[in-house]
Amino acid sequence: MKSPLILLALLLFPALIFAEDIPPEAAGKHVGKHGTVSGILIEVAENNGNYFLNFGKHHPQQVFQGFVPASSAEAVNQKTELKQLEGRQVEISGRIELHKGCPEIVITKASQIRISRE
Repeated sequence: MKSPLILLALLLFPALIFAEDIPPEAAGKHVGKHGTVSGILIEVAENNGNYFLNFGKHHPQQVFQGFVPASSAEAVNQKTELKQLEGRQVEISGRIELHKGCPEIVITKASQIRISRE
């Protein structure tokens, strides 16, 4: 019984180690799944306390966005100053959904955002 489990673990473990980040342009192909989108953060926009992290192009032509609702913005901003991420290689993790035709990840915790190795 242990042999099949060990074999399965050995087959799956490398896939987890070498899983690639999703480029912003491909995020739409992963809607409904959890993933990490990684790319250059083009713009951080704020509107009524909500933050929009736009990738690919400026709003409204962004190809992917991270959305920080106002209710989470203070906690996320304390750990990661969002405006200072513009122009940097950034990773956002979470469930990819569509919002008004644009793929997005809703960010409620600072741990969902990480500066990639530059």
